[in-house]
Amino acid sequence: MEPDAWTPCGCDACHPLREPLWERLLVTLHRCGRQAEALAAYEQLRSRLAGELGIALSPGLRGIHAVLRAEESLQVLAVHSGRTSPASPWRV
Repeated sequence: MEPDAWTPCGCDACHPLREPLWERLLVTLHRCGRQAEALAAYEQLRSRLAGELGIALSPGLRGIHAVLRAEESLQVLAVHSGRTSPASPWRV
């Protein structure tokens, strides 16, 4: 069964707001080349924390988001310049 939205375990019942789980999810999606899904998952959590608890994301998650956005920009530039995509800081 496919979850409607990204959660670390695929369901809202298991710790849906635990930031360390989301950090792992974002990095994992990124490593798998699923950049758009990682950014969407980040936005989902950011919106949920702000809406339900009125709080901002942790510095760790904001840092991961910055790397995701920076790499997204580099990938767009690489496509337009005809070069291959630069290596990710999280690639193994």
